[in-house]
Amino acid sequence: GTFPTLFVHDGHARIADPVAGRLRMKGKGGYGTASLQAPPESTEELFTWVGHLVQELVDLEDYYFGSDKESKIAKVSQLAVAAADKLLSDSTGVGKAQVKSRAFCLKGRAASFVPGQEKLAEENLSKALKLDPQLLDAWNGLGEVYWNMQDISQAQRCFEQALEMSETPNPVSLRNLSMTLRAAGASNDPNQAATRQKNYAKGLEKAKEAVALAPEDPLNWETLGNAYVGNFFVNAKRPDEIKRALIAYEKSDAAYTKLGKWWRRPRR
Repeated sequence: GTFPTLFVHDGHARIADPVAGRLRMKGKGGYGTASLQAPPESTEELFTWVGHLVQELVDLEDYYFGSDKESKIAKVSQLAVAAADKLLSDSTGVGKAQVKSRAFCLKGRAASFVPGQEKLAEENLSKALKLDPQLLDAWNGLGEVYWNMQDISQAQRCFEQALEMSETPNPVSLRNLSMTLRAAGASNDPNQAATRQKNYAKGLEKAKEAVALAPEDPLNWETLGNAYVGNFFVNAKRPDEIKRALIAYEKSDAAYTKLGKWWRRPRR
């Protein structure tokens, strides 16, 4: 595998965590084909279709590197937003609040992939959470939006809230919280040294928890590797921390290969 360095960068990232790039929920499989299909008629089938469109956006952003990437993302996002708007306009009767919360969540997530649409994403994800404060995807999605708006403290609050609201710990929130803790502790201000050390140590623990919950997810192993490297430099840990980081990166490589993927984004 390629020897990884501290920085992992994605072109859409607004900020550069010392050991992490753009936050993203788990991606599965290859590029979706939902955007090539006509939208279904029934409400539940339409929800499923929009969910597939959002997954297609995840895969396009993380795995597709063609020159038309931006236009592809914009097209799929537009389809998803339009379908979510239809769900919102059609929601009536019993269960209306639940339908609206799910639709606002999907609309916000779809908008979040398009540069310049962060405010639209934030608005819709916030609406989803007002209707359903336990909607995990909305908390994680809103945290991603704040991360890309360079509002690390708000991103951290969202991932902490997701873990608090969830009946069981979820690896996405844990992984992303690890990244935000390390980003929050990235300052070299000597007056913040103790906080920085604490954040990096806690970030490593959260990354370990994410791997324990979902060892099949390459993003969890990649985050753990980054957390080991960061903790080694910040907290002056033993050299075996680097060895542990390399093992985590190797496991991440193996998990990506098993999914039929190589590195989801360039490392440099």
